Amino acid sequence: MKKILLILISLFVFTGINAQWTQVNTGLSNLQVTSMFAYLDTIMIGTNGGGIFKSLDNGNSWSSINGDLPNTNIKDIRGGGGSKVIWVSTSDGAYFTTDHSSYTQASAGLPTTDINYYWIGSGDGDTDWAIGTNGNGVFTSDDLYGPWAERNTGLSGDALIINDITGYNDDDVDYAAIATNNGVFYSTDSMRTWVDISGSLTGGQLKVNRLMVISFFILAATDDGYYATTNYGETWIDGITGEQMNLIGVSYPGPGGFYYLMGENAYYSLDLSTWSPIDLTGVSGGYITATAVSSNYLYIGTETGGAFRRELDQITDVKEIVDNTLPENFILKQNYPNPFNPSTKIEFSIAPNKHNKKGVQTLLVVYDILGKKIKTLINKNLQPGNYSIDFDAAGLTSGVYFYTLYAGDFSQSNKMILTK
Repeated sequence: MKKILLILISLFVFTGINAQWTQVNTGLSNLQVTSMFAYLDTIMIGTNGGGIFKSLDNGNSWSSINGDLPNTNIKDIRGGGGSKVIWVSTSDGAYFTTDHSSYTQASAGLPTTDINYYWIGSGDGDTDWAIGTNGNGVFTSDDLYGPWAERNTGLSGDALIINDITGYNDDDVDYAAIATNNGVFYSTDSMRTWVDISGSLTGGQLKVNRLMVISFFILAATDDGYYATTNYGETWIDGITGEQMNLIGVSYPGPGGFYYLMGENAYYSLDLSTWSPIDLTGVSGGYITATAVSSNYLYIGTETGGAFRRELDQITDVKEIVDNTLPENFILKQNYPNPFNPSTKIEFSIAPNKHNKKGVQTLLVVYDILGKKIKTLINKNLQPGNYSIDFDAAGLTSGVYFYTLYAGDFSQSNKMILTK
C-alpha cells in the first residue's frame, strides 16, 4: 500500500459557541449520499442514483460532473493527483476520469460489475492498483485499467464482499488490509494471500465497513461499534460498542487535527483512546455515510438528507472566551466546580509578547496522582486570549488528579478532586 503518513499523536481544534451543521444541498438532484472526498477546497460527492457532483464554493452550490458516465448508482469515489482525477466505483463497473467529463471503464474482464472499491493497491508492480468487489473478492493490476488478476487466496463466503482496502509501509512495517462482510484480513505479500485477523470479533462486529491503519495499529469501523488491535488481531480492544460505525478517519495529521468516527452517531478523539460525541444538531436523513475535510470545513453526507457542513474549529470542546481584552499574564485558573462529578471546567489565559505574535504551542494535560498521563486536552498553537475547556472524567475513579498547562516557557499545575 502506498505509504500512509498518519502520525499517532495527540490532536486538537477549537469549537465555536452554539454552532451547528448547515445543510448544503443547492444543486444536488439526489440526496442519497454514498461517498465524498475533498481535493484541497474542491469537494466531490457521489450519490445513489444521481451520480457525482462537485462544489467549488464550500458546498454553497453543486454541479453535476457525470459527463459520459453510464451508471449513476455511485458506491464509492476516491481522488488524488489533481482536482479532476476520480476513481469511481458503481454497481455497473469501475471508471476513471481526469477531466470530470470523459469516464473510461476500468473493470473489463472481471467476473462482476458490482464494484465497492477502486483505487490504490499495494504498490508492488502487478498489485499497484486494486478493485474490491461486492461478492467476488479482490483483483489487482499494474495498470489502472487492468487486466485484473484475482487475489482471493484465504478469502471465502462473505469475506469476498470487500468494503475497504488500505495498508501501511515503512522501513519496519509493510502490509495491506481489507474490510469485509466477514471480518478483517491482512496480507504481507502484496495482496497475494490473505490471513484472517478478526480474532474475537463476532456478530455485527464482523461486518467491517472501513479501516484505518497507523503502522501496526489497525482500527475498524463495524456494524457493531469501533474496535482496534495493535497485534494484528490477537486481541481487539473495545472502543465504542453497540452502534453502527460506517467511517473512521482523520481530519488531517498533526497538531490541529482530530480523528473521527461516524455512522449512527459521530465522535472525535485527540488521541485515539478517548472519544467524545460530536453535536449533530441540524443533521437529518439517517446515518452518516460519507465525510470529507477541506481547509476550513468538515462535510458529511447522510442516507437521504444530502450534504452538511460545519467549520473545523467548531468540532471539539474548547471555547475562546470573548471579552475584548487580552490577558497580561499566562494564567491557569482553578477548575470549577471542585470537587466535581463527573465534569468540570478549566479556564486559562495565553498572554501576548514579542515572541508569540503568531501564537504559542500549548499543551493541557491531565495526570493521576502517580504522574501517569490520563488525557491530553489540548495540543495546539493558540493565539493570545482567554480560553475554557470542559473535562469529562466519566470512566475515571474517584481521587486526586492534576492538570498542567504548558505554553512556551510557561508551565503551571493545579490539583482537582473527582468524587463519585
